[in-house]
Amino acid sequence: MAGIAAASAHAKALALRERDPIEAEALLARFVKETGSDKLRRAARYDLFYLRLSNNRLVEAFGQGLSDSFRRKYREAVSMRFNLTPKQASRLIGRLEKACGEKEISDSLGAFLSSGQYGAAVYEFAIRTMQNCQIESAAEILSPEIWAAKAASERRLALKLMKIRYSLDDAVLATEQLANIATVDAELLAATPVLSAQHILLQARVALAQGDLSLADSHCKALVGRHAKSQREACRFLTAFHLAENEQFTEAYKLLQAVEIAPSQIDYRLMRLTLAVAVKRVGVSKLQKFTRRASYRYSAASVRALAEKVIAGENKTQN
Repeated sequence: MAGIAAASAHAKALALRERDPIEAEALLARFVKETGSDKLRRAARYDLFYLRLSNNRLVEAFGQGLSDSFRRKYREAVSMRFNLTPKQASRLIGRLEKACGEKEISDSLGAFLSSGQYGAAVYEFAIRTMQNCQIESAAEILSPEIWAAKAASERRLALKLMKIRYSLDDAVLATEQLANIATVDAELLAATPVLSAQHILLQARVALAQGDLSLADSHCKALVGRHAKSQREACRFLTAFHLAENEQFTEAYKLLQAVEIAPSQIDYRLMRLTLAVAVKRVGVSKLQKFTRRASYRYSAASVRALAEKVIAGENKTQN
């Protein structure tokens, strides 16, 4: 019976791959950890690894990608995703493996990234991978030297913006740095719509952090054109979250009510459901059920805290 139940749990996870890929991933990860069958564990590990690769979750696949079973395929995926040679991909993975093992940024990783003139996407991958390995200082791989002069390329400007994004807890400093970019790098910013949209979104995030909803709204409205689609979406959800934190649930829900949310956008799904409960569109039991999902822990801590606050408030009202 135990074998049948295990096979059923594995099959359930696989059945969710298309319509709920993050839940499928979480169920497979749980299954790999809990099953007593070596044969089923091997099969589930294979399914988990390739599910992560198919959804471009290379950071989450990193641990598996270090094993002999998956190392070559993982190197190929990293190489393809970031347009690296196999040798470059191997060196990057190896240096990240060393950093994760030592729980600190290695000098060799910093030297590798800076000497190769790698783009923002590679830095992002390195930072997120190290954060996943509990290296709190991961963003320090972005050297303060990037502020030394006017950005000479899109790459350098992208790294400046990334540095600000990972330092938003200091709103005053972020405001100064964004203003500096608007002046020093104005020409390059104007010529690069995608980076301009990132710059505007960062200004909106800082405004929200300082509680200036009106200023944030003006920045969000400045995000126009197809190149700014993802930033507009992010701006909408950030504003909704700010409103919800201040218990302006009706206004927050209006922002998200008709928005299309992909199955993999678990934070957005949880937030909209939380707001729907807060404005009495659905019952609290539906949100409570969502919190029991295997993938619930993959949601951002801040969004989970909001959900649990709304659940507590609804339960208190009912009692």
